[in-house]
Amino acid sequence: MRRFTRKLLLLLSLGALLAAGKVYGQNRALDFDGNDDDVTLNLIPTPLSTNAATFTVDLWFKSATVPGGLPCPMEYRSMLYIIGGQFLYEIGECGGVLQRSSFPAFPQQATAIPGATITPNQWQHLRVVHDNGTLEIYLDCNLVHTEAVSIPLGIQEFTLAEYTGLNALTAEHFQGRMDDVRIWTNVRDPLACDEIFCPLNGDETDLLVHWTFDQGVAGGNNTGILVATDATANGNDGQLANFTLTGNQSNFVNDGAGFIAPDLNGLRLKISDYPYRTGPLTSICSGDPAHFTLALPDGSTPGPYGNVAVQWEVSADAGATWTSLTSPPFTDFSFPILPGVLTVNCSGSTKGFEDRLYRAAVEVTDPITGRTCDYLSEAAPLKICCPISPATVSVAPSAALCEGESVSFQVQLSSPDPFVMTPGPNTTISWEVVDPTGVTPLPANQNNTAFTYAYTAPAVSAQSTVCFVARVTNCNGKAQSFDACVTIDPEPVCGIIEGLPLGAPQNLRLVSPLPNLVYEICPGEDAVLGIDPANPFQDCIPEWQYTFDLSQPWTSLGLSNTVQNTNVLPSHLWPAGATKIYYRIQCNPLSNPSGCAPCFGNVITIQLTTPPAVPIIAGSTEECQEDLPTTLMVTNPVSGLQYTWLWNGLPVGSGISHQASRGGQYVVTVSNACFTVQSDPHKLDACEVIAILSCPITPNDCARLGDKVIVEATESFSTCTPASLSYAWYLDGVLFPGVTGDQFSFTPPPGGSTVKVVVTDNVRGCMGMAERTVVPCDF
Repeated sequence: MRRFTRKLLLLLSLGALLAAGKVYGQNRALDFDGNDDDVTLNLIPTPLSTNAATFTVDLWFKSATVPGGLPCPMEYRSMLYIIGGQFLYEIGECGGVLQRSSFPAFPQQATAIPGATITPNQWQHLRVVHDNGTLEIYLDCNLVHTEAVSIPLGIQEFTLAEYTGLNALTAEHFQGRMDDVRIWTNVRDPLACDEIFCPLNGDETDLLVHWTFDQGVAGGNNTGILVATDATANGNDGQLANFTLTGNQSNFVNDGAGFIAPDLNGLRLKISDYPYRTGPLTSICSGDPAHFTLALPDGSTPGPYGNVAVQWEVSADAGATWTSLTSPPFTDFSFPILPGVLTVNCSGSTKGFEDRLYRAAVEVTDPITGRTCDYLSEAAPLKICCPISPATVSVAPSAALCEGESVSFQVQLSSPDPFVMTPGPNTTISWEVVDPTGVTPLPANQNNTAFTYAYTAPAVSAQSTVCFVARVTNCNGKAQSFDACVTIDPEPVCGIIEGLPLGAPQNLRLVSPLPNLVYEICPGEDAVLGIDPANPFQDCIPEWQYTFDLSQPWTSLGLSNTVQNTNVLPSHLWPAGATKIYYRIQCNPLSNPSGCAPCFGNVITIQLTTPPAVPIIAGSTEECQEDLPTTLMVTNPVSGLQYTWLWNGLPVGSGISHQASRGGQYVVTVSNACFTVQSDPHKLDACEVIAILSCPITPNDCARLGDKVIVEATESFSTCTPASLSYAWYLDGVLFPGVTGDQFSFTPPPGGSTVKVVVTDNVRGCMGMAERTVVPCDF
């Protein structure tokens, strides 16, 4: 009788079901064969087992029962029942009408719900709402039944398609298909009907159970599936009982309730770099570009859709409040954000960043019914970091150090950024010292903007630096380094200066060798001084200097030259009476000022060459011609000078003496490469006696044979005066000592005789000789 009554109610409700309108299929549903298939959930582990003051049950069903005309409950089929301590409530169908029954009314037959018409093979929605003792039943979003109930001890079991708990072959099990079963621990808004057409994500607030039946292979062999999987994280899987799980009955099938498409649950928001989009971004610098992309759970990008609206939102207070973003660029599911859009005000920021959350609020509209589904993407965090403004590091003292010098530095970082001067939560300041010995971190001064540092400069082979480096890092891994450096000078090393070219300096004559070089130079000439390449000045800046008095300050000639020209000496700069000039190099440290002292090279003295003393000739002034040569000497010789002898203006020799072989005027010149000085003339008379022997004179000028012949030497003379002549006569080689006058007489033999006269200058002893052969004539 009860089954007949239910079938009658089902038939009465058929017309209402047919008016339900168009529905939309979902991917999968669970088919119930009406014999023994059911799904059971033990609710004892859930909050509803102790407190069922509020709950809601949603499900879609498609009845396959066609009313046969029998009276209810003969055709009754159970759709669901809920059991608790002292509470049982069952909903089914009979005669095309929705039926309900409750404890303690059992075993009385179920009663029909007026107006709750069920249309065979049409998807319909059932909602059961309990709100603190009031239970409401909605069919296709229409309230069809309200009653007062008492659930004093909570509910412990929820079952689909099993009649009064009988899990056995019976005609009272639901026949048809079910989809998208939801159990909530709250009261769902009955006016928010659109939500039943919207797929769930599984993590909705107060959602206790969600069976989507989107399992296995539709119509395939699913015998290995034992439960209806709970799509929430609660693990409230339903136990499948008696399903064959093969074929298109008593199995998972391609069918489903009419959900609004597309299903945009589980939208993931990826913020990536732009334009490469190589990886997710969680932080950027203010003004950096980025790319926003929404992705479905399978990783694909949604769209394009003609019925979807996307509204982007941002929160700067960890999600407490959200602000809608205008578009462009915030539009659609994927888009770039060009530089200058994602910015924060950094001028007064003490944190140096702003934490934001971005999400998309998506509305999907059914183009036929106008119903909408609202989705929220996951909220993606994005930290927008302030750039690090240019800063300065100052170090005092800042003058160059000398190697080995010790100093206490005052180091300070100055920045216009408040989050740097007082480091923000993501700001770090790390310090290090960089010098020729390497890099020395200063962890003790982490995040300090000022500190004192004791330092000793190391030995260096060339000019170097010690640098204090502040590395300022803000969020997003962005860092800037600022530094200040102090120069470290090597100790100057002095070399040697000499006249150039080395070994044969131009216009210079070496007077004294190193270490105290002294040169002479001719007035009016210039010279070149330079650094000896074998003895260079190192690690310093050469500064040529000169002075005329070693007790007076030196005067600079300029820096950095390796060669210095003296110009013509002496110049107009020379003080009166100066005869020499001194040169040196002061080699200054590479920095000015510097902790190093200059060094000084050797001193070069260049003195003006003076004319040599007038040479004095000593020697005879008269010599007999036959006694020549005679030696002439310079009585005041100076070594190293060039002496040249001249006779009557013609050069005849060199050296400090000369063998004079002729009479005449002799002078000697002395030269010191600058000056030539000539002696007073020295006259040397070469005295020669000229003996002149005459022919026979009268009365026997014809030299008659047998007659006495007279010859004379009266015309003899001496080239030097005054002179007193004496004569010595020889006849055929025999001296006639008794004859001393200037005449000589003899009688030559027929063969003739040779007469010779020797004339002597009695003043000087010079002599001259003449001879003649006289052959008498016989006539």
